[in-house]
Amino acid sequence: MKVGITGAYGFVGSHLLDALISMSGVEVEPFDKRRHNLLQIESLRSFVEGKEVIIHLAGLNRDTNENLIKVNTLGTLNLLEALTAYAKRDIRLIYMSSFQVYKEPKRSELINELHPTHPKNIYGVSNKAAEEIISCYSFGSIVFRGSNFFGPRCKPYYNSVISTFCDLLSKSESFTVYGSGEQGRDFLYISDVIEVLLRAIHYKPEGVEIVNLCCGKVVTINQIIRILSEISGRTTKVEYQDGSQDEEVIWRGDNTKCREKFNWIPKIEIKEGLKLTYEWFKRNGR
Repeated sequence: MKVGITGAYGFVGSHLLDALISMSGVEVEPFDKRRHNLLQIESLRSFVEGKEVIIHLAGLNRDTNENLIKVNTLGTLNLLEALTAYAKRDIRLIYMSSFQVYKEPKRSELINELHPTHPKNIYGVSNKAAEEIISCYSFGSIVFRGSNFFGPRCKPYYNSVISTFCDLLSKSESFTVYGSGEQGRDFLYISDVIEVLLRAIHYKPEGVEIVNLCCGKVVTINQIIRILSEISGRTTKVEYQDGSQDEEVIWRGDNTKCREKFNWIPKIEIKEGLKLTYEWFKRNGR
């Protein structure tokens, strides 16, 4: 099986690339920015030709609004155009979207795939637009709506509160929390993410199938701080600052569809995942 990965050197992509390289019967090609450009369709020809599966992980989480739309939305459109022009007719696409496409939930509301979509920021809009574009093409596609992924290699001070806290704790620096700290998120450890993606490359979707990729449990910011303090044996100052109403929202996903479709359950509990993540930051001196 020949598989191509965009975003192969990012957080999720690098873990997936390692896993695919070690699999027998799989030939994987990481997207090479020196040869390919998501904003230039012709440059994608050699990347998509001959592949059976394309896993599209490339994207920006934080940048200017213009760049978010350009990379996340237009980049996806160009990839689809390249697949149409140069790939096998039975090519399959796996796209990593985000929970940010959903309408903000009411407190304790469980988010399944039928939950209304109404992004509150341009990042969410860029992902939702990419999803809509994918639905206009005839490829068998899986759109994963990811919750909050965490683990070793995840970039701190970018889009992961856990990585940021692990880095600050390893340096004995204080934490800043916006809001009460009782806001909750659905955190999924990276090895559980990769397990689903590895199973998905063998799955043949009918049309476009949307699947939540999440843990299904809520952990608050205050709980993360308490667990990390216990794991590390360190106490650190926590500074609470006023936050927007958004900071108090509880996001919890329903992963029933993912569990049933891929015969999968999350294996790494939050305490174990935090321990593995903190130890990695400590070893790597981030």
